[in-house]
Amino acid sequence: MPERSYGSTTNVEHGTSSYDDNDEYISADVYRASMRLVRLQMSIPLSVLIALGTLLVCGALVNPSIGEISLIHPTLLTPNHEMVLGYTALLFILQIGFCLLLAAASSEWTKNSLVKGVGLRLAVVNWLTAAWAVTWTLSLFKTAAIIVIVQAIIVLSIHITLQSYPASFAHPLNAIFVHTMINMLLALTLGLLWMSCGFVAQDWVIERRKDAATWKWQAVGVVAGTHAVVSLWELFMRQYVLAICMEYQVLTLLLSVPHVYPPLPNNPIVRPPAYVITLIVLLAIHPLVCLAGWALKGYREREVRIALQEEAEAANARARRAEARSPPPPPVSAEVAEDAPPAEARDTSLPPKTKKKAAANPEEEPLLET
Repeated sequence: MPERSYGSTTNVEHGTSSYDDNDEYISADVYRASMRLVRLQMSIPLSVLIALGTLLVCGALVNPSIGEISLIHPTLLTPNHEMVLGYTALLFILQIGFCLLLAAASSEWTKNSLVKGVGLRLAVVNWLTAAWAVTWTLSLFKTAAIIVIVQAIIVLSIHITLQSYPASFAHPLNAIFVHTMINMLLALTLGLLWMSCGFVAQDWVIERRKDAATWKWQAVGVVAGTHAVVSLWELFMRQYVLAICMEYQVLTLLLSVPHVYPPLPNNPIVRPPAYVITLIVLLAIHPLVCLAGWALKGYREREVRIALQEEAEAANARARRAEARSPPPPPVSAEVAEDAPPAEARDTSLPPKTKKKAAANPEEEPLLET
């Protein structure tokens, strides 16, 4: 028997493994791909549990909690707490579904989207979520703002790499638990958290009701600039789910009613009209961007069809011109056609030069060697 290339022993005393009787070999690339998937199956569920547990502890058991700290430091970008809580709960439900998809993935396309499209970066994002909850509860606002910015950059990189594995009806679970979850996470970090945490870190906190107009242009510039950039991405890449999630983040800001601490029923912060108008305009921009993206897609497809049709017509015209320029074959007279011997009777056994010599000396016979 030929020797095996892997390190199995042939000694009976050492016993045999299940691989000794198997003639199939696993290539190094397949082994590395399997190990990457196994690392994801171990690290991402653990990171989800750590992030969820940390948020529950810092949001319910610690005093002051995450929500109470937001009430103590009200800004123009303080979101509606209940809406953010429901959004985060749905986000973690989708992350649990992502973990189940990791365990049950069978097609190569789904595995590649999980390993190459998402990878261990999602685990890093969840660990940063736990770190943000701790730093925010400890009132380390600048550290928390830096963590959120890094988190947003990582989620943005995941979103960009996932464009190589677009969502489709052929893979509905992948579209729900991968693409939708990443879009929601991107909208939360990029469209809300970094701005809200940044205002608190910069100490643009409203301590008196008349201080609300002090930071209005900062709030207008940050919100309008962020949503303008995201709207351009939605327009050219047709990110409809991201547009819906960004619309929700605008609603969390518009429906928020921050109060000067301590919160009393009769002391809500009156937000500047310029800021409120900006939020209302942003509510209208995202649906319009989706419609414009759909129209732009149809326009591009129509341009491609027209270009292909014009190219086909030009090719046909060139072929007709080439056929018109080529001279017609000379006509063959009937006498020449009758005198020409048939193809079977032609002598093709000798090359042309030999045939000429044979025709010049018909009586000459080749000499034979003796």
